[in-house]
Amino acid sequence: MSAHADDCTRYVDAALNYSICLPREWNKTYREIGQRHILGSKRKGGAEISVSASPFGDDEKLKWDSWMNSYVRRIGHDIRSIIETKEIQAGTDATVKLLVFDYSSRIGRMLQRTMLMKYGDKLLVVECRAPVRSFGKYTDMFNTIMSSVDLSGSLEGESVEVLKIAEARPQKQAAIKKDTERKKREEKKAVTAKTLEKKAKPERKPVISEEVKPTRETIKPEEVKPDSKTIKPEEVKPETEAKRLEEMKPDRDKVVDPETQKLIEEELKKIQELEQKGIIEKMEE
Repeated sequence: MSAHADDCTRYVDAALNYSICLPREWNKTYREIGQRHILGSKRKGGAEISVSASPFGDDEKLKWDSWMNSYVRRIGHDIRSIIETKEIQAGTDATVKLLVFDYSSRIGRMLQRTMLMKYGDKLLVVECRAPVRSFGKYTDMFNTIMSSVDLSGSLEGESVEVLKIAEARPQKQAAIKKDTERKKREEKKAVTAKTLEKKAKPERKPVISEEVKPTRETIKPEEVKPDSKTIKPEEVKPETEAKRLEEMKPDRDKVVDPETQKLIEEELKKIQELEQKGIIEKMEE
């Protein structure tokens, strides 16, 4: 499909006093680099239009005089052919140069047409390019674009400020999105740091005081109640000890049987004989 002139929209740059048409359905951009204003228009498939305008200073004069270095060699490599026109007078206050050349790019062989226009103290550069295989279907469009330049200011259209605002909007949205993502990362980082700090310090459980019941191990000596088994020797009364010893003596009057009694008497008799002979000494009770 060929691109037609009625598919264009005019944009006016009041600051640099010119206007030009761009394809209505193509993606458009606008930006400013110092005093240089750049309009861009692209279409899927590699077709592109670039329009730049700036005051005619020393840099612009160098580009005008050395267009080969400024507008051909900077674009690509393996330039196969260049067609140059002589300076063409366009009205009373404008001079035009037309350049046509082809070059290699990452998407294939490209064909480009460039128009340099010096008007008053300003320079306008219009570049139209497309792949060689599809350049033919954009020829009418490119002719319309280059011939639509108006320097009189008599043709009205949309201000390039419209494109400037439209260009700034996605940039602002991108900046907001970037700032939001940054804040989320910082919040996530803070939460992670807090979690790690919490894990590093073990939680101390509250100490619940309970009434300690005395056990056998914890009873103090003074708390032990004395019993019959723990009575100290000094605590025993003399009459009690004497009674106990008396009870422990064998009862001589108690005889189990006559034979046992006879043996006891014989033993006592022997003891008496030993006492009489002086062999043993009688102990006084």
